[in-house]
Amino acid sequence: MTARTPTDRSLTWIAAILVLAAWLRLQGLDWDDGQHLHPDERFLTMVATAIAPPRSLSEYFDTGRSPLNPANRHQTFFVYGTLPLFVVRWLGQWLGKTDYAHIHLVGRVLSALYDLGTVSLAGWLGTRLAGRRVGLFACALVALSVTSIQNAHFFTVDSAAAFFATAALCALVALAETASLRAQLLFGAMFGATLGCRINLALLGVVYPLAWVCAWQTRRAGFARLAGGAIAAGLTAALVFRVVQPYAFAGPGFFDVAPANNFVWSMREIRILATGAADYPPAVQWVGRTPIVFAGKNLLLWGIGPAWGLAAVGGVLWWLLRRERLRGGIALLWAAVLFGYHAAQFTATGRYFLPIVPVLAVFAAWPLAAESGRLRTALAWLLVALTALWAIAFTAIYRREATRVEASHWIYRNVPAGSVIATEHWDDGLPLKLSDVAAVSYRSIELRLYDDDTESKRRELVDQLASADYIAISSNRLYRSIPRTPWRYPLTRRYYELLFSGALGFRLERSFTSYPRLGPLEIADDDAEEAFTVYDHPHVLLFKKTEAFSRKHVEELLGAVPLGTIHVPPRRASELYRRMRPADIPLPESDAVRTAVPAKDGSSLSALVRWLLAASCPRCR
Repeated sequence: MTARTPTDRSLTWIAAILVLAAWLRLQGLDWDDGQHLHPDERFLTMVATAIAPPRSLSEYFDTGRSPLNPANRHQTFFVYGTLPLFVVRWLGQWLGKTDYAHIHLVGRVLSALYDLGTVSLAGWLGTRLAGRRVGLFACALVALSVTSIQNAHFFTVDSAAAFFATAALCALVALAETASLRAQLLFGAMFGATLGCRINLALLGVVYPLAWVCAWQTRRAGFARLAGGAIAAGLTAALVFRVVQPYAFAGPGFFDVAPANNFVWSMREIRILATGAADYPPAVQWVGRTPIVFAGKNLLLWGIGPAWGLAAVGGVLWWLLRRERLRGGIALLWAAVLFGYHAAQFTATGRYFLPIVPVLAVFAAWPLAAESGRLRTALAWLLVALTALWAIAFTAIYRREATRVEASHWIYRNVPAGSVIATEHWDDGLPLKLSDVAAVSYRSIELRLYDDDTESKRRELVDQLASADYIAISSNRLYRSIPRTPWRYPLTRRYYELLFSGALGFRLERSFTSYPRLGPLEIADDDAEEAFTVYDHPHVLLFKKTEAFSRKHVEELLGAVPLGTIHVPPRRASELYRRMRPADIPLPESDAVRTAVPAKDGSSLSALVRWLLAASCPRCR
């Protein structure tokens, strides 16, 4: 019998890790039961169903005529990279799944596959920087990364961007080691593809000079040869970007590379929104958030888990003190540049940090696994075990019905037909239309709570409360953001205080949660960043009008509120927040009426297998 080599054992471990990673990412593929509850995914789904393959290569590059250009399909404001969109559309075309009900599932599978690629690259990166053991532990950590698992469940561009950015980083490490032209060309290709997913990842270009200098010094490569390789890498990146993001250019020909007006306008508009310079309702959630600290907390506590977060910070400090292998500085610089830039911005959402998760894994594993020793090995396994517990707890949300779906079922069973249900704008209204429930007639009214607090809004709100039988709040999107700006929304803040306290004459009838869970242990994550909970497991509240409701009393309560007079853009509003320090409004006590959504029957993984068989083999349906 032939003895197994270390390489054989490593490959076995990697295969096992990838199987685990695939299970975590592919379970609950249709987690929202076809309801399209992720707003960015919903938009991309609409675009993917609207575009169509061009008839020729010349039409592909013709920005003004190509049916693949979102702007030619009434989507002039398009700020995403087109590479992931094109791949989803072409694969959906091949599978015959380009309709609105199915193409987002194609996108979710591809997001999971991109992320599996990132898991593998994390292993390669750790191995090249610190050895095989570090590579294996880094690979395992990324496989268990909650932020990666969550984003892999969405048809968005983020998982693809993280994969190509990590591939580009690996190419930079290879360049520092070998000074080869192949590494430079690989970096150029992967960098171009990265930009074709997310243009803001151009920050990766800042890291290139360090890899170049490392190659020059450590390999003593000729300056002229490296400079020639740099030019080749730049041309490769430009060529790839021209191919995968063709409508960033005016066209109509391949060599007509003037920036497209629509692309420039879209980039300018998203920059205004992201910096809080524009008055945009979703931006209110970021008012008063502490730069760096808020993003760091959400990434290290919720995104990867406290054990890994602490180990990553410790690993970075350990490396800085020891100055282990200069090549590690390439990875660390990338993490510092990306995190520092985005975490300091007004809008610092967690998905922006996906590309540095592999680096955090390597630096968490490095001091524990680079050298043998019982204590270090035990700590490394403890780190993986704790991270695995957080991943398993979090993915429990995909083994259950979505809270909005569960709440909709409850409404259909318990709310009489003809009832008036008040919902909130800028959020998904309830009840959802469910395929397994016969239609029930309800009248819906929309509370426009992000509108400025005015006398007309006050009168309309009183009228709506008098008409409503129920108030359905399908997430914390509004009640966690609007109260942060009492100088602008004093009336709306007071409305939530009165509603949650019961003073308006509505009582909390039902609360629906799907918290991360390990057996009976629940981990309430209401305090996490909005995007971490709102898309796939929001806390749903349903209030019912009681006999204590009095229109006159409500008019008195809301009429006593002086209306706001300060109206500034969200970015400037942070200064007011830091002066006033408004407290969050406590939620009503809900234990007695809370429904913790139970696990679904059957295996979501087997459902995925059945779906793939049906998609690829009509006779297998």
